Amino acid sequence: MAAILNRRQRKRISRLFRHPVENAGVRLAFGAVDHLSTATVEKFTESFAGIWYRIDYRRRRIASDNILAAGLAADRRSAAAIAQISFRHFGRMTGEMLAMKRILQEEGWDKLIDDSGVDATTRAILEDKSQGILIVSGHIGNWELAAQWIAQYKPLVVIARNMNNPQVQRMIEEHSPRRDVRVISKHEADTATLLRCLKDGCALSLLIDQNARSHGVPIEFLGRNASTYPSAALLHLVTRTPLCFGACIRTGPRRFKIEADAPLAITPSGNRQADVKTILETLTRQLENTVRKHPEQYLWGHRRWRSNLG
Repeated sequence: MAAILNRRQRKRISRLFRHPVENAGVRLAFGAVDHLSTATVEKFTESFAGIWYRIDYRRRRIASDNILAAGLAADRRSAAAIAQISFRHFGRMTGEMLAMKRILQEEGWDKLIDDSGVDATTRAILEDKSQGILIVSGHIGNWELAAQWIAQYKPLVVIARNMNNPQVQRMIEEHSPRRDVRVISKHEADTATLLRCLKDGCALSLLIDQNARSHGVPIEFLGRNASTYPSAALLHLVTRTPLCFGACIRTGPRRFKIEADAPLAITPSGNRQADVKTILETLTRQLENTVRKHPEQYLWGHRRWRSNLG
């Protein structure tokens, strides 16, 4: 049967069965959040991620292979240990996202976030309501919490890939406490909208470690070429808007540190293609350094280094 159906037909059939299950699971999760303590929600989602790690052989294998290829583990057993902690970390992050409203009420920003790692120049730009800023990060730490923190200073526009299940996407958006956070699908992020956001003094956030396939620029990341979207570099070169790398790193239970570097200081050479590559290489090195410091907080299960040609 599988040999008869093409790839698109198999995906369509898979969605018919998988999406209703996902929808029910997410509704159940949101319903449970309203009746459980935040600590219980976090513990449950972390434990569930640990179980998922054991049953999802494909993702487990991808994660271990990526960790080994990055040279962050000496053998497969060590790589598997990092991968398992990474899965549990993102399970806890999911719980934090589900219970974000109550966590912010219970903890408050002063307890939850240590922002001593924010460069003084970057902080001044964030506090300037009229100045736009480009903030680049990766799938590390808790980027959802980072978005909430940035939105305290100025409206934030996030370019993100929509989930495969549109109903789950809607439920998460409705439940999320994204005050002053606007999410734009990467397929709908037209240049005019982004330029207007920066001109209006917004912060524009992009994750630099999404595979761009044939649309990207090959940049070495953790020892292997990875197709990287040039959007952040192009916007910086066209608008001269300050561009910096940042991440929200977990330091303990419900404790995080915001690390935000100084804005890039790169003088245009007149060769836009070369300048784009220089900027992307600089940002990628910053992400790479963060991942090497905190490998257990990186999303190793995604196929960052899959074919760049389509």
